[in-house]
Amino acid sequence: MFLFSCSTKQEESETLPRNLSQVVENSLRNTHELLDSNHQIPSNQSISSLYSNGIKACRVGSIRNALRLGDLCFELAQQSREDSDFTLAYHLMGKGSSLSKNYEKANESFTKAVEFAQKSKFDLVLPYIYSDLAELQIHLQKPGIGLDLLKKVEVSPEFQKSLPLKLAYYELRSNAYSQLNQIKLAQKEALTHLELAQNNQDLNRISHAKNQLCSVEIKQGNWIEANRWYNESAQLVQNSKDFKVKEQTYLLGIQLAKAQNDVPKILASQEKLLALKDQLINEERTGHQEAFFNSLQWGAVEQERSQMVELTERNRLLMIIGGLILAFVSTSLILSYRLSRKMKLANLKLTAKNREIHRKNEEIEKKSEELNRLNRVLEAKIQERTQKLIHQNNKLREVAYYNSHRVRGPLSTIMGLVDLYQGKMMDDVQLLMNEIDNHSRELDRNLFEINEVLKKEDPTSN
Repeated sequence: MFLFSCSTKQEESETLPRNLSQVVENSLRNTHELLDSNHQIPSNQSISSLYSNGIKACRVGSIRNALRLGDLCFELAQQSREDSDFTLAYHLMGKGSSLSKNYEKANESFTKAVEFAQKSKFDLVLPYIYSDLAELQIHLQKPGIGLDLLKKVEVSPEFQKSLPLKLAYYELRSNAYSQLNQIKLAQKEALTHLELAQNNQDLNRISHAKNQLCSVEIKQGNWIEANRWYNESAQLVQNSKDFKVKEQTYLLGIQLAKAQNDVPKILASQEKLLALKDQLINEERTGHQEAFFNSLQWGAVEQERSQMVELTERNRLLMIIGGLILAFVSTSLILSYRLSRKMKLANLKLTAKNREIHRKNEEIEKKSEELNRLNRVLEAKIQERTQKLIHQNNKLREVAYYNSHRVRGPLSTIMGLVDLYQGKMMDDVQLLMNEIDNHSRELDRNLFEINEVLKKEDPTSN
């Protein structure tokens, strides 16, 4: 954004007219009448008056009036053929072209203004031309050329007398150093700019200086300091009637919010800027203020705001949908987690039961093995006892055999002999006793043999 400059101290103290367009129309009419009346050569005073009104038009951003007054000054200069008049005309034409963003023509006009000022030794206005030309070069991303031009401003006598020239000087140096990424020097020049504005106690210039510091901090990426300077500037311009400063502040707010990707702040600053536009239109309609003709592409701002609002609404809708999806997914995950936890607990319980069943099965198997072992032992004992019983039965049969044959025989014979003796059927007692003795001995032998057989089977038996 281009700074205004003044050519005299008198212009610095002048206030802007209530309706600049009416003043410009009167100046144009009077000048044309002057030119048409007997082809009189215009005086330097009439050109200075047009130049002064042109500078004021530039200060409020009235491009149309600045260009019209510049062209008229050039017509008067052609009539007067004075180098000083050409200096003022080309200077004003350059400022008007700068405002209309015709930078090539602006550079050409400023260059010619310098040439005529040097020819006419118009030293009073020359530092202002250098300042505007330096500003143009810095705007065209040529900070080195801009700094060289500002050196010429610094050595001029007017530099020590004109506060606006000093303010422009330090602001432009800060911009140049910022482009060169020499942030420390840019901060230093911006602080000097702020100090000069504070000494003059001009709130609009103080706000402008703080905006400059905010721009430097944005360049450095220091968001805390940038926000601090911006908030202080925004506070100052709330009750300001200088629409150019307000416009600059709101544009800086948009830039800062974009750098921080803060969509709500972008929309808020855009809303302030568009409200300023409505206020300007109302002021112009009622004749209380000269509007900024094409000083800002309002349509682009409105379109950008419309797109951002639409994008914000779309993002809000997407956030709602995303929130619903997230809630659904979260609920599903919670339910899934709870279900999986329940299943895990059920699996743990089932695993515990399986382990218990397995343990019991192992106990049953152990008991079954023990029972089988006992059964085998019992079966073996039964078989053993059965064999013993069989063997005992066989022995009993053998004993019975002995008893029935070898014991029973001699015993029956003895019993028969006794019966014979009792029946007195046998008279020879001696023979009877001998027979009984023989058969008794036979019976004893047989019993001894049976006893020996039993001893062999059971040594413990008697």
